[in-house]
Amino acid sequence: GFHACYASKGERQLVKMLVLLTLLTLKAAAPITVREERVVGIVGSGVAGAATAHFLRESRPDLRVIVFERDAVIGGRARTVDLAGRRVDLGATAISTLNHYL
Repeated sequence: GFHACYASKGERQLVKMLVLLTLLTLKAAAPITVREERVVGIVGSGVAGAATAHFLRESRPDLRVIVFERDAVIGGRARTVDLAGRRVDLGATAISTLNHYL
């Protein structure tokens, strides 16, 4: 059989050209389908981002929905943390002097 390692430089170049021509011929003969894809990006996976992604995927399966999140977990400020050996659910409320109800 033919082995590239025993071929001369000219023979290797000829094989490369034949392979390239074959690939181009196959590509030209293959049917080309164009598909327009609609993409929606959602920034943040807090309550609003997660809900928006969920309902968009349910109501518009034709869309590609991508959620961008900076943290390793979803949920935004609503999350469960370990506090002195106990698991505590943190709500989405931020404790600050601006929140007069806390």
